[in-house]
Amino acid sequence: MATERTQTDKKFLAELARGGFAESLTPPQRRQIHIQTGLDSFLEDALDDGKQVVLTGNPGDGKTQHILMQQDNYPEDEYFYLLDASEYADYHDLLEEWNENFQDGVAGILAVNDGPLYEMTTQYRDEYEFLGTIQKQLQNQIIYDESDTDKIDFEDIVVVDLNNQDVLTHSIIRKAIENFAGDFAMDGHSHPGRCHIQYNAEKLQGDSIKENLVDFLTDLRNYNEHTTVRDLLNYLCYILTAGIKECQTDFGEELKYYNLAFEGTGAVFDLARQRLD
Repeated sequence: MATERTQTDKKFLAELARGGFAESLTPPQRRQIHIQTGLDSFLEDALDDGKQVVLTGNPGDGKTQHILMQQDNYPEDEYFYLLDASEYADYHDLLEEWNENFQDGVAGILAVNDGPLYEMTTQYRDEYEFLGTIQKQLQNQIIYDESDTDKIDFEDIVVVDLNNQDVLTHSIIRKAIENFAGDFAMDGHSHPGRCHIQYNAEKLQGDSIKENLVDFLTDLRNYNEHTTVRDLLNYLCYILTAGIKECQTDFGEELKYYNLAFEGTGAVFDLARQRLD
């Protein structure tokens, strides 16, 4: 399914660089930043087949993003979606609603962080039969990997643990760079001369620099630290904008991507500095 390209602005890029994300995004912004992977087609197939998918993991892994990306084509009044289990004061209320939809064969996608999902399966498994299936899948450590989505076999419900998704792959990093360093960063500049965002975007679009950055970020997997989609997008937006909302046309080395790559705050920056050291 193709994603719609829409124009955004530099302030949005800078906010992403500072950590802004998730529920605050508008639908056009969400479509613009989305990185297509095999999980997208897997979720579409599951909804088409009348299945329920439980997306679990940590905050920032992209659970909410994947659900909201599906709602345009799979409307909320026909499918069962759960964006945040914390919206419910009592797990029993959530499980009653979930069980009713499950028993009625309503397809859907649910985002549940791994802690609450573990609590539900241990405390309410005897009361809700489908939680036993979920618990077995959690115990068997079903791992999401882009290349394996067509191999997952399930009947009514499946758990996809995004905590095990490898974000720092050549494919995902390259797509993210192309998303952000293309029209996303280059549109909307009315000032004379070239600003720091345009400079950084132009450099990252070059094949040599792009591939060097992809290789550099991919090597960070060797440190075995969990990196989320949010971490990666915050990193890329920072090396484009430095978190500055206004274009800087009189800029020096401190605002160029190769220095910004080690100056920001976040998981990817920590790994980058560790590698540099």
